[in-house]
Amino acid sequence: MARPTTIRTGQILNAARKLFLANGFGASTADIAREAGVSEGSLFKRFPTKADLFRAAMGLPEFHIEEETASRVGKGNLRDNLARLMDMILEFHRVLMPRVMMMWAQPGLSPLEMLKGDPEHNPPQQAMKALSRYLAGEVERGRLKPQDTDVVASMIMSSMHSYVFGEQIGIREKTDEAGWKYIQSVIDVLMEGIAP
Repeated sequence: MARPTTIRTGQILNAARKLFLANGFGASTADIAREAGVSEGSLFKRFPTKADLFRAAMGLPEFHIEEETASRVGKGNLRDNLARLMDMILEFHRVLMPRVMMMWAQPGLSPLEMLKGDPEHNPPQQAMKALSRYLAGEVERGRLKPQDTDVVASMIMSSMHSYVFGEQIGIREKTDEAGWKYIQSVIDVLMEGIAP
C-alpha cells in the first residue's frame, strides 16, 4: 500500500497567498485547495475558517537583517553599506505592502492582526532596531557624525516604504534600476543634509 502524500502547511499557505493576492478575500477555498494539491477538507483540517487561512497566508514575511547590519559596522564603504541595507529594506517592503493592503481591504480584519499580539517584536520593528544599532556603531567609530540613530533608521525605513507605496499605486516605476536610483538619492540627502 502506498504511503499517503504529505502536504506541508507551507504549500497550502503559498497557494492561498498567491490566490488571495490575485483575487482578494474572494478567492475560493476550492480554488486554493486545488492550487495546493489538497482536498478542501484537508485545507479546513489545518485552518478551521477561511479567515484563519487568510490571516496565516497574509501574515508578516520573515525579514532578517540583523546579521547583515552587524557584519558591516566599521567595515567597507559607508555609502555601499547603506545602499545594500536600503535595497534589502526596499525588497522587504515590496513583499510586505501588498499583504498589508490586502488585509486593510477586508472588513473585520486588521493589519495589526499580522503582528500576532507582539507589536514590539515583529520583522519591521526588528529591522528598524538593527538598522539603528548599525548606525550607532558607525557613529561610535566616527564614520557618521553624532545623531539620533533611531530617527535616521526611521527615515530610511519610511523612505523605502514610501517608494514601494508609490510603486503600488502606480506613481513610481517598479524596476530594480529605478529603486536603486532612488536609494542613491536618499543616501545623497542623508549624507549631505538639507541645510544650505
